Amino acid sequence: MSEYPATTLALNKGKYYVLLTIPVELRQHFDGRKQLKRSTSTSDLRDAKRRQHNIATELYGQLDACKPDIRDMISDLLGYIGEADEVQRLEDEGHLEGLIQGAKNLEYGEDPENDTAVEVVNENAVKALEIYREWKAKEGRGPIHPGTLLFSVASREYLETKP
Repeated sequence: MSEYPATTLALNKGKYYVLLTIPVELRQHFDGRKQLKRSTSTSDLRDAKRRQHNIATELYGQLDACKPDIRDMISDLLGYIGEADEVQRLEDEGHLEGLIQGAKNLEYGEDPENDTAVEVVNENAVKALEIYREWKAKEGRGPIHPGTLLFSVASREYLETKP
């Protein structure tokens, strides 16, 4: 889930509704609507607050479903290097950033007619590199070295042995 506005509760016709403002860049997917609205099916404020979290999660899921996959965006900018899983494979193997850098630093050839194509490739690679770096910054983690014990694995193993 990306960073979206917080949901609010509003009383309308005796029932509480969960309201979520749709970010401007996603409104086109919702026929220009500015808010998503779901009923909590209750008129009790305390009960509505308890139900708000689950409803908000559903609403955020709708927003997430409209956003393009970052890996597909990178592939498109580089001239289609494969589906999202292929881009992820390149990233997992440590080749994706080098591929983007190679496209960014593509040199002009002897034929001036190709210079326009080279410029387009360079510009798209710059955009792809920005998207790649934002993606990595949001993940907030560096490369995982072989043999590293992950907390998620260790905690699962611990909980399996210590009920």
